[in-house]
Amino acid sequence: MDDLELQLLLRDAGISIGEGEDEVNLVYFDSQSNAYAGLSNEEIDACSVYSPYASLAKSQGYEVVYYDVEYDQFANQPCCRQVATSAQIAENPNTYVAIERALIRAYQFTQNDHDKTVQDVAKYIDIDPELIKVEVYGGYSVSHPDPDKQATSRLKDDVVSLGLIEDYDIAPHYNTDIYQTALSQIIAQSPDDSIFQEMQKHFDEFE
Repeated sequence: MDDLELQLLLRDAGISIGEGEDEVNLVYFDSQSNAYAGLSNEEIDACSVYSPYASLAKSQGYEVVYYDVEYDQFANQPCCRQVATSAQIAENPNTYVAIERALIRAYQFTQNDHDKTVQDVAKYIDIDPELIKVEVYGGYSVSHPDPDKQATSRLKDDVVSLGLIEDYDIAPHYNTDIYQTALSQIIAQSPDDSIFQEMQKHFDEFE
């Protein structure tokens, strides 16, 4: 995802990718940790990273060139989505609705209890809790269970525009009914919860 966004930004800025003096030479690493470590190499001018490396880099004196949330074209950009085959969904629809309910309630928890959320994240990311707080609540990333169909369709179009895949109709492959069913069930149980109401509003706008 980071690579795709970088290529789009370079293209839109009229900057070519290559090894010439006026081009950007992209180097691919095996992992984010290795990419971040590459900053210590004087031949590397910058690296593309995701959470929590941006905040970690800033704490160590590096400057952030850009955040993808600063660009409207990347709004609600889907990343790390869970997928299932149509056959699996048809066979176990209630299971997938239950999973969505769990994700929705987990999102509600992150919005209601920042301190406990940071503590939970700290179990898996060994950095200063204050940096975790910046990563989770600083406005640089969003962990939201909404399927964001519009953003996903835009992402597909971006990938096609770079010539990485052939174009296709994404609509038959995108099922938002499971999420809507799960959210409706939760709202029926907690009709006055402002977070769930906001999630419904978000879904209606971006479905």
